[in-house]
Amino acid sequence: MTDLGAEWTYPASPISTLRTARLNSRSGIFSGQITPDRFRRWGASIGPQTEGLITAILASRPHPEQSFRTCLGILRPYRDISRERAETVSARAVEIGGLTCKTIASLVYTQKRAGQSTERAAVMEHANLRGPGYFH
Repeated sequence: MTDLGAEWTYPASPISTLRTARLNSRSGIFSGQITPDRFRRWGASIGPQTEGLITAILASRPHPEQSFRTCLGILRPYRDISRERAETVSARAVEIGGLTCKTIASLVYTQKRAGQSTERAAVMEHANLRGPGYFH
């Protein structure tokens, strides 16, 4: 067996080269076009609570770059809801410490459900309702 020395390295496979190129071209995340300040501006464009949420997420990781995917995942569902609702969700997320995509998605879903039915449904009157006197 011969020693190839430190100069020799394994050639890159075409698949890994294509994968790296695809990752680098996706939305500019890996090429340095997206910065923490850009996420803060996106959050501030929605409102102060959302900016606070993005700042908390960026501060929760050892390196801000580790939270870029989380910030993108959080800002995505905010496109489908109103600014007021997004601010409510952001305030609640910071309050409970829910700084993950899953928590935010759950809060958005529960806020949508709460907004759909604000009034209590009336009880229907029909022959099958026994009432409180039946059980005594």
